[in-house]
Amino acid sequence: MMHLISPLKTALGNGMANGLAAFLRAELNARGWLDSQLADAAGIDRSTLSNIFKNPQSVPKLETLDRLSQALNIPLARFITVCGFDIDLRGELPEEQISILVNSLPELRSVVSDLAQLQAEDLRVIQAYIQGYLHKK
Repeated sequence: MMHLISPLKTALGNGMANGLAAFLRAELNARGWLDSQLADAAGIDRSTLSNIFKNPQSVPKLETLDRLSQALNIPLARFITVCGFDIDLRGELPEEQISILVNSLPELRSVVSDLAQLQAEDLRVIQAYIQGYLHKK
């Protein structure tokens, strides 16, 4: 099995999410963009971007990170790392880290809920499909 995203320490409690605000500010400065230009380019509300800067301990939705990464032409993995998570494709993901991940990324809650209803054989088929899909890329 593979790690998808494993939190570094208690990333959110150690101010690591603040890295996103600093990272975005540096990117804006380097490009000479205003906050509003990034929000418009990413197709997100200006208030959403403002919230990232005002509340650096919060982690935005995965969809927001994806839109920001596309607008800035920076890989989504970099944004996830800046938010205090380490993408690691080795080994098992411990239960505690799964819980932190699911709570940090609300989009995963419904997926995990759906997967919990499946039989073991169905889960193996889905896992094999996902691994095949990832290796295809």
